[in-house]
Amino acid sequence: MNIGAARRNTFGRKQIRQFRQGRVNARKYLAQQKRMISARSRRLQKKLETSFRKDLRIIISQVKAGVTPSFGASVARKEREIEATVRSETRKLFNTIVEINDEKYERVFTKQVDLGFGFSRPEAVARWTNEFIQNREIIFAGISQSMTRKILDDIQELDAEGIGVDALARQINRKYSGINRRRAALIARTETHNAAGYGQHNYHKSLSSDLGVSMVKQWVATLDARTRSSHAQMNGTQVSMDEPFMMPNGREMQYVGDPDGGAANVINCRCAIVYIDAEDNVEDEIQENRMDFSGKLPDRFATANNTLADYEDVMTNQVTQKQLRLQKRLATPTFATFFKNGKDKGFYSHYVGEGQVTTTARNRGGQTLTHEYGHHIDYRLIKDEVTDIGQRATAGRTWSEQSPKFKAAIRSDRNTNGLSGKTKQENILRWQNKLYERSASGRLELRKPEFGNYSDIIDALTRGDSFSDYGFWGHGRTYYGKRGMVPKEIFANLYSLRKTKYWPDVKKNLPELAQAFDDVIDEALDAAI
Repeated sequence: MNIGAARRNTFGRKQIRQFRQGRVNARKYLAQQKRMISARSRRLQKKLETSFRKDLRIIISQVKAGVTPSFGASVARKEREIEATVRSETRKLFNTIVEINDEKYERVFTKQVDLGFGFSRPEAVARWTNEFIQNREIIFAGISQSMTRKILDDIQELDAEGIGVDALARQINRKYSGINRRRAALIARTETHNAAGYGQHNYHKSLSSDLGVSMVKQWVATLDARTRSSHAQMNGTQVSMDEPFMMPNGREMQYVGDPDGGAANVINCRCAIVYIDAEDNVEDEIQENRMDFSGKLPDRFATANNTLADYEDVMTNQVTQKQLRLQKRLATPTFATFFKNGKDKGFYSHYVGEGQVTTTARNRGGQTLTHEYGHHIDYRLIKDEVTDIGQRATAGRTWSEQSPKFKAAIRSDRNTNGLSGKTKQENILRWQNKLYERSASGRLELRKPEFGNYSDIIDALTRGDSFSDYGFWGHGRTYYGKRGMVPKEIFANLYSLRKTKYWPDVKKNLPELAQAFDDVIDEALDAAI
């Protein structure tokens, strides 16, 4: 069936039999699709979070007023909000898909014949949107029911404990603020990806039918540790335009996100379909999984104990696979060292916002380098516009300084750990006991070398008091009194700690910061080329 409107009369003159694009870079195409999907997904997530917060406020206000919240009313509110929000963002996504493809294929077709495209854009987008939403209504209903049931069950359980209305409201709000945010992110990622697959499929199906073009489609998988083995297996598979992909579990899918594939093939999928002529050459090369800093270390800074390979080894092996992939996609810095009297002065290690990391590769076992590189990533997240802040960001400042989510995480983990107010002193001493031990001479010494980064996070959360008053490894009150230093140092320290065996402890004690850090890495990976 042709999804578009009636063909234009001009197509009676000549039909195009070829759809040659020449060379098609599968990895570049996948990155472009991810960037488009990620931008729309972030907008959808924010709108869903707002809707869920609104519904939660209604439920809590009813509890405070002594009214039993209505399951049906809450479900209906969520269903309406999810459908309306997804519909709006899906329509905008489909328009974007049409605009991008029209521009791209106009160059392809004008080489052969000067013809317009044969279906009405507004009618097609409206039809695709209605069909997509109709197929999602049952899913939206299930999501709304599941979310509401969990909230009301928790309210009933807390009420039975007799903790009081105010305490109940606080606990429900605290718990579901995080849950709703994660649920909104999952819905946004899945629905936007599914809609993109649906829109691309219908656009190319209409184009193929109207222009008489013989197309094939090729599965392009994101090849990393997060990818389903079944989808990695599908990478490079080609079928004709009207033929479904046969998945390893026996399901048939016309496009990524096709509901016929079932949840196992749809939820959190990050694949794409590239539409090509059978004669096109699809290049799908995966770069070697190692950092390449060629030309980034001037000769005057290279020594037998500080080689370019040392920098590459540290930034390849002392970061996670996600961090490594992000490093390879963003611009790399240059490297320099600070020597005084012939000795490396690691104390003076720093990052210059223009893109220079000043430290030797092996200072503190490579921890200083991963920390300073974390500063570089923090700057590039803004400069390369790969996060939800994007063009709204202030030039020259970092993501951590400007992210509302990261700043909220700092406040939350500071309060949860009692590192402000009357309990600050006792909790600083608790952290001192956790991270330090006394030497025979009575001097404070880190229990583990990696705890230096951990200690500096606590110093940042206490705005330098831990260093200035209690002898922690850190920067102190003067440094942390300067604008933006608290979030910037916390981000860099998290970057350095991420692959260490102490990350589970970081997640346990600083859960909001750990989550915000992992989220922005994922977000940037989905957006960056």
